[in-house]
Amino acid sequence: MRRTIGTSVVLAILLAASASADMKYYTFEGTISSTYDGAGAVALAGLGIGSFVSYTFAIDLDQRGYETHYDGSTRTYTDYSDYDFFYTDLVAGDCLTSVDGGYSVFHVAGAVQEYNFGLNDHYSRVTWLHGDSVEDAVYVTKWGSYVSDWTVGESGFYLLESAHDSVGNHSYIVCYDLQLTAISQTNPAVVPLPGAVLLGFLGLGYSGLRLRRTVA
Repeated sequence: MRRTIGTSVVLAILLAASASADMKYYTFEGTISSTYDGAGAVALAGLGIGSFVSYTFAIDLDQRGYETHYDGSTRTYTDYSDYDFFYTDLVAGDCLTSVDGGYSVFHVAGAVQEYNFGLNDHYSRVTWLHGDSVEDAVYVTKWGSYVSDWTVGESGFYLLESAHDSVGNHSYIVCYDLQLTAISQTNPAVVPLPGAVLLGFLGLGYSGLRLRRTVA
Protein backbone atom coordinates (compact mmCIF):
# COMPACT_ATOMS: atom_id res chain seq x y z
CA MET A 1 0.00 0.00 0.00
CA ARG A 2 2.76 2.45 0.96
CA ARG A 3 4.61 1.51 -2.19
CA THR A 4 1.50 2.35 -4.21
CA ILE A 5 1.16 5.70 -2.46
CA GLY A 6 4.78 6.56 -3.19
CA THR A 7 4.36 5.68 -6.84
CA SER A 8 1.16 7.73 -6.99
CA VAL A 9 2.94 10.80 -5.64
CA VAL A 10 5.65 10.54 -8.30
CA LEU A 11 3.03 10.09 -11.03
CA ALA A 12 1.06 13.08 -9.72
CA ILE A 13 4.18 15.27 -9.89
CA LEU A 14 4.90 14.15 -13.45
CA LEU A 15 1.29 14.64 -14.54
CA ALA A 16 1.18 18.13 -12.99
CA ALA A 17 4.34 19.11 -14.86
CA SER A 18 2.88 17.79 -18.10
CA ALA A 19 -0.48 19.54 -17.57
CA SER A 20 1.20 22.92 -17.06
CA ALA A 21 3.66 22.58 -19.95
CA ASP A 22 1.73 25.15 -22.02
CA MET A 23 1.19 27.57 -19.12
CA LYS A 24 3.24 30.75 -19.15
CA TYR A 25 3.42 33.57 -16.64
CA TYR A 26 3.33 37.16 -17.89
CA THR A 27 4.42 39.97 -15.56
CA PHE A 28 3.36 43.56 -16.24
CA GLU A 29 4.88 46.52 -14.39
CA GLY A 30 4.52 50.27 -14.41
CA THR A 31 3.10 53.25 -12.54
CA ILE A 32 -0.44 54.39 -11.82
CA SER A 33 -1.70 57.06 -14.21
CA SER A 34 -5.01 57.99 -12.57
CA THR A 35 -7.22 57.01 -9.63
CA TYR A 36 -10.72 57.37 -8.24
CA ASP A 37 -11.31 56.55 -4.59
CA GLY A 38 -15.01 56.62 -3.76
CA ALA A 39 -14.68 53.50 -1.58
CA GLY A 40 -11.36 54.46 0.01
CA ALA A 41 -9.62 51.31 -1.31
CA VAL A 42 -6.82 53.24 -3.01
CA ALA A 43 -5.91 55.10 0.18
CA LEU A 44 -6.09 51.87 2.22
CA ALA A 45 -3.62 50.29 -0.19
CA GLY A 46 -1.28 53.27 0.19
CA LEU A 47 -1.38 53.94 -3.55
CA GLY A 48 -1.61 57.09 -5.65
CA ILE A 49 -0.68 58.54 -9.02
CA GLY A 50 2.90 57.52 -9.78
CA SER A 51 2.88 54.48 -7.47
CA PHE A 52 4.63 51.40 -8.85
CA VAL A 53 2.47 48.31 -9.44
CA SER A 54 3.14 44.80 -10.73
CA TYR A 55 0.72 42.12 -11.95
CA THR A 56 1.32 38.53 -13.06
CA PHE A 57 -1.14 36.49 -15.10
CA ALA A 58 -0.89 32.79 -15.82
CA ILE A 59 -1.99 32.22 -19.42
CA ASP A 60 -2.67 28.98 -21.30
CA LEU A 61 -3.85 29.55 -24.86
CA ASP A 62 -4.78 25.87 -25.25
CA GLN A 63 -7.17 25.74 -22.28
CA ARG A 64 -10.71 27.06 -22.37
CA GLY A 65 -11.43 30.14 -20.31
CA TYR A 66 -14.21 30.18 -17.74
CA GLU A 67 -15.72 32.07 -14.82
CA THR A 68 -16.81 30.73 -11.42
CA HIS A 69 -19.92 32.05 -9.66
CA TYR A 70 -20.72 32.45 -5.97
CA ASP A 71 -23.22 29.57 -6.14
CA GLY A 72 -20.48 27.22 -7.36
CA SER A 73 -21.65 27.14 -10.98
CA THR A 74 -19.30 27.91 -13.84
CA ARG A 75 -19.54 29.30 -17.34
CA THR A 76 -17.09 28.09 -19.96
CA TYR A 77 -16.34 30.34 -22.91
CA THR A 78 -16.30 28.80 -26.38
CA ASP A 79 -14.67 30.38 -29.42
CA TYR A 80 -17.01 31.89 -31.96
CA SER A 81 -16.83 34.17 -34.97
CA ASP A 82 -13.92 36.59 -34.39
CA TYR A 83 -13.48 35.78 -30.69
CA ASP A 84 -10.92 33.32 -29.27
CA PHE A 85 -11.11 32.59 -25.54
CA PHE A 86 -8.33 31.13 -23.38
CA TYR A 87 -7.45 30.45 -19.74
CA THR A 88 -6.01 33.12 -17.44
CA ASP A 89 -5.36 33.38 -13.72
CA LEU A 90 -4.24 36.48 -11.83
CA VAL A 91 -1.55 34.99 -9.58
CA ALA A 92 0.03 38.20 -8.27
CA GLY A 93 -0.68 41.92 -8.10
CA ASP A 94 -4.17 42.25 -6.67
CA CYS A 95 -3.50 45.72 -5.26
CA LEU A 96 -7.01 46.79 -4.19
CA THR A 97 -9.28 44.91 -1.79
CA SER A 98 -12.96 45.21 -0.85
CA VAL A 99 -13.74 47.68 1.92
CA ASP A 100 -15.95 46.69 4.89
CA GLY A 101 -16.64 43.26 3.42
CA GLY A 102 -17.49 44.50 -0.05
CA TYR A 103 -20.83 45.03 -1.76
CA SER A 104 -23.33 42.26 -0.95
CA VAL A 105 -25.06 42.68 -4.32
CA PHE A 106 -21.99 41.05 -5.88
CA HIS A 107 -22.14 38.04 -3.52
CA VAL A 108 -25.32 36.45 -4.88
CA ALA A 109 -25.80 33.30 -6.95
CA GLY A 110 -24.74 33.90 -10.54
CA ALA A 111 -22.36 36.77 -9.70
CA VAL A 112 -18.77 36.14 -10.75
CA GLN A 113 -16.51 35.11 -7.89
CA GLU A 114 -13.46 34.59 -10.10
CA TYR A 115 -12.60 35.32 -13.72
CA ASN A 116 -10.31 32.84 -15.46
CA PHE A 117 -10.48 33.85 -19.09
CA GLY A 118 -8.89 36.05 -21.69
CA LEU A 119 -10.10 37.07 -25.12
CA ASN A 120 -8.49 37.67 -28.49
CA ASP A 121 -10.90 39.90 -30.41
CA HIS A 122 -9.84 39.51 -34.03
CA TYR A 123 -12.48 41.94 -35.26
CA SER A 124 -11.13 44.87 -33.21
CA ARG A 125 -7.63 43.37 -32.92
CA VAL A 126 -7.50 43.69 -29.16
CA THR A 127 -6.65 41.28 -26.34
CA TRP A 128 -8.30 41.28 -22.90
CA LEU A 129 -7.07 39.54 -19.75
CA HIS A 130 -9.68 39.18 -16.99
CA GLY A 131 -8.75 38.52 -13.37
CA ASP A 132 -10.20 38.42 -9.85
CA SER A 133 -13.99 38.91 -9.43
CA VAL A 134 -16.88 41.11 -10.55
CA GLU A 135 -16.45 43.04 -7.29
CA ASP A 136 -12.68 43.48 -7.41
CA ALA A 137 -11.92 43.17 -11.10
CA VAL A 138 -8.57 43.43 -12.86
CA TYR A 139 -8.41 43.97 -16.62
CA VAL A 140 -5.33 44.19 -18.83
CA THR A 141 -5.89 45.29 -22.43
CA LYS A 142 -3.58 45.45 -25.43
CA TRP A 143 -4.59 46.94 -28.77
CA GLY A 144 -3.04 45.85 -32.05
CA SER A 145 -1.55 42.50 -31.00
CA TYR A 146 -2.35 39.12 -29.44
CA VAL A 147 -0.72 37.13 -26.64
CA SER A 148 1.26 35.02 -29.12
CA ASP A 149 2.83 38.24 -30.45
CA TRP A 150 3.91 39.67 -27.10
CA THR A 151 7.59 39.97 -26.24
CA VAL A 152 9.46 41.01 -23.11
CA GLY A 153 10.02 44.75 -23.04
CA GLU A 154 6.85 45.52 -24.98
CA SER A 155 4.86 48.46 -23.62
CA GLY A 156 1.44 49.97 -24.20
CA PHE A 157 -0.60 47.67 -21.97
CA TYR A 158 -3.63 49.29 -20.33
CA LEU A 159 -4.79 48.21 -16.86
CA LEU A 160 -7.89 48.89 -14.80
CA GLU A 161 -8.37 47.52 -11.28
CA SER A 162 -11.46 48.27 -9.20
CA ALA A 163 -12.86 47.57 -5.73
CA HIS A 164 -16.09 48.32 -3.83
CA ASP A 165 -17.27 49.01 -0.29
CA SER A 166 -20.34 47.67 1.52
CA VAL A 167 -22.72 50.32 0.14
CA GLY A 168 -21.61 50.12 -3.49
CA ASN A 169 -19.08 52.95 -3.70
CA HIS A 170 -16.16 52.05 -5.92
CA SER A 171 -12.48 52.83 -6.30
CA TYR A 172 -10.17 52.19 -9.19
CA ILE A 173 -6.63 52.63 -10.43
CA VAL A 174 -5.66 53.00 -14.09
CA CYS A 175 -2.31 52.43 -15.79
CA TYR A 176 -2.06 53.62 -19.37
CA ASP A 177 1.35 52.21 -20.27
CA LEU A 178 2.35 49.06 -18.43
CA GLN A 179 5.36 47.15 -19.71
CA LEU A 180 5.64 43.38 -20.11
CA THR A 181 8.76 42.72 -18.05
CA ALA A 182 8.90 38.93 -17.95
CA ILE A 183 7.53 35.77 -19.56
CA SER A 184 8.28 32.63 -17.58
CA GLN A 185 7.43 28.93 -17.58
CA THR A 186 7.33 28.99 -13.77
CA ASN A 187 5.18 31.03 -11.44
CA PRO A 188 7.35 33.90 -10.11
CA ALA A 189 4.89 34.34 -7.23
CA VAL A 190 5.73 30.87 -5.84
CA VAL A 191 9.10 29.85 -4.42
CA PRO A 192 9.91 26.60 -6.27
CA LEU A 193 11.04 23.50 -4.40
CA PRO A 194 14.67 22.90 -5.39
CA GLY A 195 15.19 19.78 -7.46
CA ALA A 196 17.76 18.44 -4.99
CA VAL A 197 15.28 18.79 -2.13
CA LEU A 198 12.53 17.09 -4.13
CA LEU A 199 14.85 14.22 -5.02
CA GLY A 200 15.84 14.02 -1.37
CA PHE A 201 12.24 13.62 -0.29
CA LEU A 202 11.69 10.92 -2.90
CA GLY A 203 14.91 9.21 -1.81
CA LEU A 204 13.81 9.22 1.82
CA GLY A 205 10.49 7.75 0.85
CA TYR A 206 12.21 4.99 -1.12
CA SER A 207 14.64 4.29 1.75
CA GLY A 208 11.71 4.04 4.14
CA LEU A 209 10.04 1.51 1.91
CA ARG A 210 13.28 -0.53 1.69
CA LEU A 211 13.67 -0.45 5.48
CA ARG A 212 10.06 -1.47 6.05
CA ARG A 213 10.47 -4.44 3.72
CA THR A 214 13.76 -5.44 5.42
CA VAL A 215 12.22 -5.31 8.92
CA ALA A 216 9.20 -7.26 7.73
